[in-house]
Amino acid sequence: MAPVGTFWGVEVPTTNPGNDLGETVYAYRRLAETGGRTWEREVNEFNLTMGFNGEFANEWYWDVSYMRSQRRTDTNAGGRVHQERAGILTSPELCAANDECPGVWNPFASNTLTQEMQDWIIVPMTSNSKSEDTQLQFNIAGDFGDLELPAGPISWAAGYERLTTSYVSTPDGAAGLGAIYGVSAEGTEGAYSTDAYYAELNFPILADLPFAKSVNLTVAARNTDVSVIKDNEVTTKFGLEWRPVDDILVRGSLSEGFRTPSISTLFAPRANSATSYSDPCKQYGTNTGASATLKANCAADGLAPDWKPVTDQASAWVGGNPDIGPEKSTSLSVGVVYSPDYLEGFSVTLDYYDIEITDVIGSL
Repeated sequence: MAPVGTFWGVEVPTTNPGNDLGETVYAYRRLAETGGRTWEREVNEFNLTMGFNGEFANEWYWDVSYMRSQRRTDTNAGGRVHQERAGILTSPELCAANDECPGVWNPFASNTLTQEMQDWIIVPMTSNSKSEDTQLQFNIAGDFGDLELPAGPISWAAGYERLTTSYVSTPDGAAGLGAIYGVSAEGTEGAYSTDAYYAELNFPILADLPFAKSVNLTVAARNTDVSVIKDNEVTTKFGLEWRPVDDILVRGSLSEGFRTPSISTLFAPRANSATSYSDPCKQYGTNTGASATLKANCAADGLAPDWKPVTDQASAWVGGNPDIGPEKSTSLSVGVVYSPDYLEGFSVTLDYYDIEITDVIGSL
């Protein structure tokens, strides 16, 4: 990885030998002398899954299952800079007052960060995170016995699911002391649970009729209660399948979706990131895709037509947000499947999808 940098702006006083500007300035540069950053990660996982299933005397089927998983991640990152010590290195006064300071550093000249200086300001960063998930699920399915439609019995399914998830992130070493630039000193933790109930009905409306070998209607509903979200969410699904002849299936569905933010999206620790960006005014004079309005705005800001930024990265904080709500969607799909009897195993599918997502979960 690229060498770490003093992107917070290390203070360089007028007494620093490299500062000939007559005033305190701030240095932003990568510490190329260090050779770059290193990254080592160890992941340990544990999973337990068990389940049972059976059939009642009335031919109703049931199953119950339980799953538990744990994950621990230990991260060791090398080549990180100790922010306070970097500030001591650039100040002759602070360096003289610190017995451990190996000498004054001139950040404006290349190859001036000696090995002794590197050994003092470059420190390891260690951290660990733990997550745990559990799932308890019960399903039952059957039909209404003698209650039938002309095309057959009405079948149904119902079930319950409980999910729990937790996350703990703990910084260690210099990171825990807040000494490393761009890394939060505070650990984070969070947990939530989800309870969901569902029911589904399948109605065989028509069967073995001209242009209606089968027509089936499916209706389903699900109620989801998430502990970190204020209101329950009820989602529905309607599906229709029509087989006019044996070789052709026409299908369509209208459904609602609901997605809870992941545990890391909610509770991941803050960290600084050098996020890449593209400035619209970059060399706008020769940018054939730039509009006249854009060029006028760039010129009004005093930028020359051949201007380009010093860097295409910006310092940004990234991390979880416990205030994020659920993502919701509505989906419409219509399709046809052609499976000719004379070509065994061959089928052609044509589908149309229209998906609308609101309250999208993403990064800003």
